Amino acid sequence: MTLPAKELLEILEWFLKWGQANPTFMLVYLNGQLRGFGLANRRIEIMATLNVGHGTEISIRFLDQHGNPMLAAPAVDAPPTWTDAPNPAGDATLIVAPDAMTATLDAKAVGTDVVSVALKSGGKDFSASISFTITEEPQVLTSIELVSAVP
Repeated sequence: MTLPAKELLEILEWFLKWGQANPTFMLVYLNGQLRGFGLANRRIEIMATLNVGHGTEISIRFLDQHGNPMLAAPAVDAPPTWTDAPNPAGDATLIVAPDAMTATLDAKAVGTDVVSVALKSGGKDFSASISFTITEEPQVLTSIELVSAVP
């Protein structure tokens, strides 16, 4: 199931407002920046744009019921499963880390790519996808941002 961002935000607001006893969150970070999140038994999909030659690290971060990173990552029932769907074939290369908790995507040519991850933790299913557009468009500085993270 893929949910639009508005519905994801409504779900998160509901959990934060009503203090659900034990929600489990999964955050998707791209180059250290939050790009999406998921709740137990839900699937999320987000989008990012890369230039040919970019490499990006994709990682999973788990959050507590208050939206803060878990002090100790919860155990996963089995290593996460990563999939890669490049279009055209060869436009990017996905390299999964030995522990399967992170992966690196290297953009090789113009195209699109979808990277997905699925895992179980405490018997609950989680999955997330990132759709990439890979372009050769010249980069133009358009903004800056401050990045803050609870360690």
